[in-house]
Formats: sequence, structure tokens, C-alpha cells
Amino acid sequence: MEPPRKRRRKIRPTPAADEWTLPADLLLEIVARSDPATFFRSAAACKLLRRDILDPSFIRRVTQHGGAVPSSVLAYLHNRRVRGRSHNRNIQEPWVSLVHPATEAASSFTNGNLASYVSRHGFDVLRRYEPLTSRGGLVVLRRRRSIPKSRMAEPTPCLCVFNPVTSDCTYLSNPPIMYRRYCFDQTYILLTEADGIGCPFLLLVTDLKFFAAEVRITAQAAKASEDGGVSWGPATSAAHHGDPSWLLQDEHEPVILHGGIFHWLLITDDGDQVLTYDIRTERLGTVKLPPTTCRGSQRLLGKSPDGRLMFLAAKRFVVSVWVRHPDGWVKEATINVEQQLRSLNPGTSPAHMRINFERSRERSGAVLLRVYRERKRRRQSPLIVLDLETKEMHIQKSCPSLLFEVDLLQMLQAMKIFS
Repeated sequence: MEPPRKRRRKIRPTPAADEWTLPADLLLEIVARSDPATFFRSAAACKLLRRDILDPSFIRRVTQHGGAVPSSVLAYLHNRRVRGRSHNRNIQEPWVSLVHPATEAASSFTNGNLASYVSRHGFDVLRRYEPLTSRGGLVVLRRRRSIPKSRMAEPTPCLCVFNPVTSDCTYLSNPPIMYRRYCFDQTYILLTEADGIGCPFLLLVTDLKFFAAEVRITAQAAKASEDGGVSWGPATSAAHHGDPSWLLQDEHEPVILHGGIFHWLLITDDGDQVLTYDIRTERLGTVKLPPTTCRGSQRLLGKSPDGRLMFLAAKRFVVSVWVRHPDGWVKEATINVEQQLRSLNPGTSPAHMRINFERSRERSGAVLLRVYRERKRRRQSPLIVLDLETKEMHIQKSCPSLLFEVDLLQMLQAMKIFS
């Protein structure tokens, strides 16, 4: 007798796929209300939505203040020392943390997605290198001195240009200028394709010296090609008449305008000026500043949203914003920050507060400053971030880290539409 046969279930045809497809406009609205990571994944993976997502009007909508995608983020790349190759990277503190803007979307992208990505894909390079400078989303790293050559399994290049968003690395040797006896105070300056240099990046090392009657700069550049190659070019030198009273106020990276024009803030006896250097013409020059009565630490150079040279001056609690046009300096804004400083520093009399500028960041429109309390140590002063667009301020934890910016708006605009 044959065993009873099992009754087979009837296979019902599934509904047509188009019955479950959401309308394109509804999908687009969902993307517009999502987080930055989902937004970029949708633009990268969905061919049907990519054209609508990359539409300039839609990008303006989602990148405006309070939108799903911040136009740019300012973050810390922390300088941490990791001991031992077998150190568990999963229990490490994050390498990246948000500085500005203080929004949910920016925090989700920076403290969540970007920090996690850098911890996974950038651990090995950040373990061996320490950050030097940054620009346009790229970071210049230098091999840590705590790692001697004798302990290296293989030769490690001295310098690295690192992209935290993609984990791409370009390695370089030390510049030949570094080994000259009279060049001992070099500064590394990074330019990117957005600066109009016609290549992915250009790394410049400069040695700026002030003499009794002149100022002299010695520079050497490494230019990256489209095929990934990079090498150091010849060293160049330029001089400009100076004055014994000239002092460089800020020894950190200069303000760079389109085309590669550098600007350093000077302190002089005959009125404060800006020292300029054009990498195309290899010439030094000066620019006169608008008259102010502020002390050195209460002045700061920056870059306006339209790419012009910007000058900030703080007198008491009023920050004046000057922008240089072809016919001279124009005061374009005045920001009174007294009420916000009162709320951020409760219990401190305004009579004992003094604003000192530290840094400005062009993409995010952020200015970093400290409010020093008289008769107290400078190290006790908190770091404050001022948004020049919204005029809002917030306290930021200060740590030994490098500031770097990620221009999300530029990343969106650079994406190509599928045909």
C-alpha cells in the first residue's frame, strides 16, 4: 500500500511589482526627511531618484539651515596614541567628533556615520600618523615620532594626505627643503581642487622669515596628478621690503583665496597689514587693514561666503565683520554677543570678559573664540563657536585635536546624473 501523499499547497501568484511601488514624489519626500547617510545612499543606489535628488532646487531645500543634510560640518580629528598593533580598535574612543553645526543632522552624520567609518577604515593610518593641517576635507598627516624606523615591518613614508570620508591615502616623502640648514621653521599648507589649482591637491611647505628690512619666503610644492602620482618640485624664494617692527600674529595656516593667494595677519608699528603670497606669480605683497583700536588677539582673518578676504574685529562685545572689495574694505555686519556671553558664562561680570579670536572656518562659517576672565588663568577659558550666519553661539569642548571640514554640499554637486 502506497503511503498517503502530502497535499500540496497551491502557489498563489504574487501581486505585480508595480502594485507595491511607492510614487516617486513620495519616495523623494521620504529621502528629504531622512538622515544624511540615507540621503547619500539613495542618491548613489537609486537610479530613478538620482536625477530628482541632484536637482539644484532640491539640494538647496535639504541643505538649508535645519534641513536633512548640513551644507558642511566642522569636526575634530583627534590625535590619539595607540600602543601596540594588537590593540582592540573596537574599544577605542572615536577619532572624529562634531564641532559645528550643533544640529541633529550634523551630529548623526559626524558622531555616527563618519566616526564609525573612520574608526574602521582609518585606524591603521591614524595609529601610525598624527594630524598636521587640513583643508577642503583632506588632512595632512605626519609619521609619529614614537614609531622608530627599526620597529617598522616595512618602510613607512613620512607624510600622508588622508581623506576621512573615503579613507583614501596618498603618501609622500619629506620635502627636500626640510634638510636645508637655514630652513628650520616650516609650515605645511594644503590646497585642494576647489581652490582652482587644477589638480586634486597641492601640498606646500613654506619657511617665512622676517629680517630688518625685508620679509622672505622659501616654498616647495608637491602636486598630485590625476593618475595618483605626486612628487616634490623645485624650491622657490621671494622677498618683499619690510620693517623691523613686523611680526606675524598667527603662525598657523593662512587664509587662502581662489587661485592660491595666501594671507597672514601682521602686527606693525605703522598700521596693521596683511602679508600676501601668490603661488602662481611667486610674489609677496601687503594689504592695508581697516583702522581699528583692537589688540592683536581680538582680530582675525577669514573668508566670506562669496570667496573674498574677511576681517573680524572685536571691541568689547561687538564683533565687526569687514569684507574686502575691489574698491576697499566694507563693513558688512555688526554682531552684538553680550547677551549670549552672559548666558554661556553665568556668574561672571561682563566687565571682566574679553573676547580673543582663535580660528575661522570658511565652509561652515564658524569662528572659534575664547572669553577670557581677567585675573584668571587663560587655560580656564572655554572654547566658544560663533556662527556668522545665524549669529548663534555654543560652548565646545576643547581638546588636542585638528579641525577639519567636510563640504557635503560640494559632494552632492559633484555627483553625476546617470544618462
